Amino acid sequence: MERYVREGKIRSIGVSCYYINEIDDFIRQVDIKPVLVQNEVHPYYQDTDVVPHIQNLGIAVEAWYPLGGRGHQKEFSPAPESETACFPTTYSEKFMSG
Repeated sequence: MERYVREGKIRSIGVSCYYINEIDDFIRQVDIKPVLVQNEVHPYYQDTDVVPHIQNLGIAVEAWYPLGGRGHQKEFSPAPESETACFPTTYSEKFMSG
């Protein structure tokens, strides 16, 4: 993939499911640092150690399963009133109203 960046065939590299040990090991082995890591992040799994670590490396974090995965999908349909604050009002009104 680094070759394709150098050749201009792709602009950047992204990876998924890399956590602290994985991203640290990976960074030492490559010349071109990924610009994005896609990890599972949602209100029920906030990954409070990993997200800041990756961001401190200058890498963006993108949420995978941002509405809750691994058995949490039902909790958002319809969203309990206490959890609608997790989402912008327009999102809540458009997708979560009865």
